[in-house]
Amino acid sequence: MPTTRERLVRAAPVVAVLLVGIAYAAWQITGGAPESQDSKAYYLASLDDPYARSMVGGDYAYLYSPAFAQALAPLRLLPIGWFVAAWTLVLVAALAWTARRLALALLLFQPVIASIALGNVEILIGAAIVAGFRWPAAWAFVLLSKVTPGIGLVWFAVRREWRSLAIALGVTAAIVAVSFALAPRFWFDWADVLLKNRGTTVSLPVLPGPLWLRVVLGAAIVAWGARSDRRWTVPVGAAIAVPVGWFTFTAIIAVAVAGLWVRTPGWSVRGLILAITHPNWRAWHRRVVA
Repeated sequence: MPTTRERLVRAAPVVAVLLVGIAYAAWQITGGAPESQDSKAYYLASLDDPYARSMVGGDYAYLYSPAFAQALAPLRLLPIGWFVAAWTLVLVAALAWTARRLALALLLFQPVIASIALGNVEILIGAAIVAGFRWPAAWAFVLLSKVTPGIGLVWFAVRREWRSLAIALGVTAAIVAVSFALAPRFWFDWADVLLKNRGTTVSLPVLPGPLWLRVVLGAAIVAWGARSDRRWTVPVGAAIAVPVGWFTFTAIIAVAVAGLWVRTPGWSVRGLILAITHPNWRAWHRRVVA
């Protein structure tokens, strides 16, 4: 059983990350922090017309499902500065929960910092992927935000984990049903937005290749990982399949891989590197732990 000192040592990086998040959120409230463009997009997506700004590459474009906008409605009652700060704390808390003792180290990774500063959902997607192995319902968040990273569900299909797949899709369908009952028009509007933005190019550097090709590639990576028991392939495949892959898409990979590894008995930083590079890392890991 860990001693009190060992518990404190383990908790220190998590506490440090939370304190950094609180400090940054306070800075956002004062108006001194850089503009959090994605957070502001979520704030401006009012339930009167959430898709008033919905062109990829446009200022404060809202492109996620109506369910996401509806879920944020209570938080949107706050002044915008407080909304942005609260959302930042959600992201930082998700990072701390997912990566645990590696969370502080991830704050040195520029895509993670940028993702938090922008207020994007990449960290939450990484957290949902990690949680989804134990609680498949977490995949509903992925499917109802960026949609295409949901190809990570290929993991359950290839491994014939039908119950987990059914839970993930069933919970998503239930949320959609409730959301549709509340505002059916929004779902038709969202479908129009997705069609309108097909093939849209942006000036920012993004992942190369058409989305359909990246979705196929991501699904193939996940399928290979499912057959060879490599969980890290799920966030890699999901990240490759994001609709608009700015460099912060790698935050999904970093957060999720770190989260998966710290939940592995006997984990270490050296082991994390080998887990990605060594073809028979499971056998290697069993020898190390033994």
